[in-house]
Amino acid sequence: RESLQDELLDLQRQLHKTILFVTHDVDEALRLADQIVIMQRGQIVQYAPPLEILSRPANGFVNQLVGGDDMVRQLSLVRVEKVMQPLPPDFRNNGQPTIESQHTLRTALSRLLRSDVEELVVVENGTRTGLLSLQDIQAHDQLATNGQREVNGRGALHEKNATNGGSP
Repeated sequence: RESLQDELLDLQRQLHKTILFVTHDVDEALRLADQIVIMQRGQIVQYAPPLEILSRPANGFVNQLVGGDDMVRQLSLVRVEKVMQPLPPDFRNNGQPTIESQHTLRTALSRLLRSDVEELVVVENGTRTGLLSLQDIQAHDQLATNGQREVNGRGALHEKNATNGGSP
């Protein structure tokens, strides 16, 4: 199934076309979608990018459906390049493990823990471009958690509006 998903993503990149994909598999939706529509009893309760749905679910139904409290799932949607720190000019490679900039924070966290190092060297096309530490991942996690508290009120309002036919 994963290879079919990869094929679909490659096809979309090649054709530059919008694809409407209906699924009840949350992990599949999170992996494939640029935007997700979540419905409850025939009404739209949230429409947002996958990371926003995970980090700021509109209501308890969405949170339970997508496992919004699962931080590891959230880490699987964020690329290393979005969180890494620039490589300092005086950087010396002391044999630290590397990670590609396109890998996810979930992969990076696993590699950090497995390697028992302070930071990973981020590479893109064989060139060192930055550093990623556990603190960088934790800082990203805190931002996502704080954002969730801020937006939940708006999400509840959005749910109410959606049930009233979408009018504000």
